[in-house]
Formats: sequence, C-alpha cells, structure tokens
Amino acid sequence: MRFLVLFLIFLQLIDCLRRLSSLENEQLKNNCGTKPPISSQKFSSGFMKNKRFIYGGVPISGNQAPWSVYLDFSEGVCSGTIISSRHILTATHCLQRNHTNRNPILQTTAWTCENNNRDLVYTQDHQLFVVYRSDLQVLTTNVVKVTMLNMCAVNNVDYDDIMIMELKYDIEFNDYAHPACIPQSSNFDVLGNWFSISAFGHNHWIFDEENNDPIVLRFGIMMIQSIRNDGRVFGAVDPRQQNVLRPGDSGGSAFSSATDNRYYLIGVCSGSSADEQYYSTFISVGNHYNQICFHTGIC
Repeated sequence: MRFLVLFLIFLQLIDCLRRLSSLENEQLKNNCGTKPPISSQKFSSGFMKNKRFIYGGVPISGNQAPWSVYLDFSEGVCSGTIISSRHILTATHCLQRNHTNRNPILQTTAWTCENNNRDLVYTQDHQLFVVYRSDLQVLTTNVVKVTMLNMCAVNNVDYDDIMIMELKYDIEFNDYAHPACIPQSSNFDVLGNWFSISAFGHNHWIFDEENNDPIVLRFGIMMIQSIRNDGRVFGAVDPRQQNVLRPGDSGGSAFSSATDNRYYLIGVCSGSSADEQYYSTFISVGNHYNQICFHTGIC
C-alpha cells in the first residue's frame, strides 16, 4: 500500500514538472512583454485612424507582436499567445467541434476535472496542433497538456472560452517568439478603455466566406463596451465601424501596455456577434489569473 501511495505521489510530481519553477517564474517576470520596445511601436489610435482591421486589417510583421502564434489543426485554424517558455493561451472552442457539439475533439476518456472540479484537463502527448510563431516558422507540434478553464463547472464556451496549452519542449525566445505578460487582476477591464489586437484571422466581411488568402498577422484596436459573466468576459466595439473579429482570430491576443513599458495580454479573442455588427467578445485574462497560476506556475 505504501508503494502505491508513493507511486501516486510520483505521478503527481511528474504532472507538475512542466509548471514553472519559482526561478523560472521570476525570470519570466523580468523578461515578459519587453519585446518589441514600446518606444519603437506605432500601436496607437492615431496610427490606426481611418484604417481597417482585423477584418480588412493592417498587416504587421511578426516582430511587432512576437507573442502571437498561429495554430493549424485538423478542424481548422486559430490564433494564440505565448505566455511562458512552455505555455500558450488560446480559445477553448478551438478544440470543440462547434457551438452545438461541445465535446472536445480529443478523445473524451483522457479528460479529467482538476482544481476543485472546475477545469477540464487532457494530459497526453499528442500532435493535434502545428504551432507557428509570429513569422510563421514552425514552433512545435508537441502539446502535452490542454486545460479548458471552468469547463467542468459550466460546460459552455459562451460562459468561459479560454484554454491553456502546455508544450513538451521549451520555446527559445527571440524577436519572433516572446511572451506577453499576464495581469494579476482585471484592472485593464474598464468600460471605455481602448486596447490592441493581434491575430491571424481571415480578411473577409462575410463570416463563412472561403478563405484562400495568404496567412497574415494583423493588428487592430477596439474599445471595451460591456463586462459580463462575473467579469470573465468583456465585449468590445469599434465605434468607427471598421473592425470585427473573423474566423482564425479566435484565441488571438487582446493586449495593452502599462506604465512599466511592458505588453500585457488582457484578453483572449473569443468571437463576434451575429446580431450586432462590429461587436466582438474577449475572455478576461486578469479575471482568470489565479487559475492560470495554478496550472502553469506563472504567478
């Protein structure tokens, strides 16, 4: 019996090995959100005046948003954000067949509920995704853990649409692969605040139009209009009616800079409204900080 207990403890330790250590977390705090230098960027409302994005968006080079990744898999494409050397944030619905069939694409027998039965976790080495860095060079095909936050508590992506991907091998940071910081609270989520977006979605107004365009990283800005689901979700608009999320933008980066001259991932792109044009929804990263810390060690 004692050996069984020790074996179970060993398995738990193995499962935690990919969480950041205290030293790795401190190194991440010193390094995240520092590329590119904010003084070199033109991410501002003045730069975007009279421009069109993410639909019809302004293309940017990968080193202008090095936290951005492009996810290609059997069911479609999504965007994502590097938040550590081995963790990427994206949207939960990227691994669900559609909004009426909420079962994950991955085999359901491998899923467990963790963190007080709140979060749906899949731990098995697989090659479901091809992950590309911001300049579209292959980053990895090995994902060892997928965590859908709150999906055991409320199985509804309209309530919570945020997912952590844990990689088998660490990312080598450079000008085209660099983590954004994550906020420790939802202080960025304020009505009327403007923020920026980087994602790889298609460039067509018609939502389901076939997309044969080249894959392009695009940039845009939006303004927070509403906050709902106990702060888990915020809605945003482009008052100039030029901007809306499109397929492929899901999981992309809603980001903002702070007084410490770093870029913070404040939201994960979730989707756009069929009822209200130019309205898009985002999942608050700051509101999920404690859960992200629990699963990743980014604390």
